[in-house]
Amino acid sequence: MINPVLFSWLHQVRVNNLSLLWMPYRFGCPDFRLLILSSLFFVACATIPKDEPLYSAYSKYKAEANKENIATQSSAYFSAELLKDKNTGNSEIQNQLLFKDYMAVTHNHFERINGTQGCLTVNGYDSEKVPLVFNIEYSRVHEKWMIKAIDVQLVNSEHEFKDKAICPYEYIN
Repeated sequence: MINPVLFSWLHQVRVNNLSLLWMPYRFGCPDFRLLILSSLFFVACATIPKDEPLYSAYSKYKAEANKENIATQSSAYFSAELLKDKNTGNSEIQNQLLFKDYMAVTHNHFERINGTQGCLTVNGYDSEKVPLVFNIEYSRVHEKWMIKAIDVQLVNSEHEFKDKAICPYEYIN
């Protein structure tokens, strides 16, 4: 039998003044509270997303970078190596740095990390539903993942989507 004192904090859980976790105890089912607690624990563990640091970095870039701030914020997303000798105030360079805008809908993604280098492949569609693939190389600089190289590929169909993470250097000389 569950010690009611041990779980006395459960009395505080109320929805519309009904004590949801205490009610089963009143109906002679004290172990129901333990079932609810263990179920909540397993659901919480099952919904914790797997660690995807490259896609998280890409998502942050995608959410925050825009035409108004890319010139001043590009160093927050792109490596110094990629930005070297680039005039980020130039509109053509800005359009290239905002490559994310080409993809309207993400289909899926894959990432691979080897030490301080990583590859992220994002499959998706542009605004006209044309399939495209982003292959992005990342480099870890001062505990942060920075975009080092990008390749945007227009593909003929969804069948040409990549099924693993690929870096541009793997096929571009």
